Amino acid sequence: MAKNNYLLLFLIFLGLTIILGIIVIYQFSTANHNLTSEDCPVCVTCPVEKALMEAVLSTWGENIYDSSENLLEVDVTNYGYVEGKNVEITCNIFKADEDGVIIGDNPVDKVTKSIGNVASTSYKQVELKAEQNTVWGLTPLAACYVSACDSCEILYKRIPDLAEVYKSP
Repeated sequence: MAKNNYLLLFLIFLGLTIILGIIVIYQFSTANHNLTSEDCPVCVTCPVEKALMEAVLSTWGENIYDSSENLLEVDVTNYGYVEGKNVEITCNIFKADEDGVIIGDNPVDKVTKSIGNVASTSYKQVELKAEQNTVWGLTPLAACYVSACDSCEILYKRIPDLAEVYKSP
């Protein structure tokens, strides 16, 4: 008798599960799955993907083979998922005092180099050559940035304080 009670409970539970399953399947099959952008605020057109470019001066110093020029080593980074094309790097050289404080707002010299393309989510190390100038003083400082590129956004333009440093004289 006890075995029949368990069997009866099992059959009732199985029947309820089958009925609930049929109800759920019916609800999903009759639901409207043709959502438009008006129905869903998340479904909007995505902006065009661009490369996000940055250039940072990593090191620089006098060329040991030619003391009349300095070599500037610049790391160019592409944070975007699209290749940055026709990338151009510019380094502004400022006159500074012994403590490393920039004297004046305008750079005393500018070096520009076209480096070609930078692949998506990668970086490229570039070397720029700058002829030494007596106007630089004894302790010049340099700030490098991406000045131009196709199909990309330049990172420093998003930061207002940096835009002032990189402006042209």
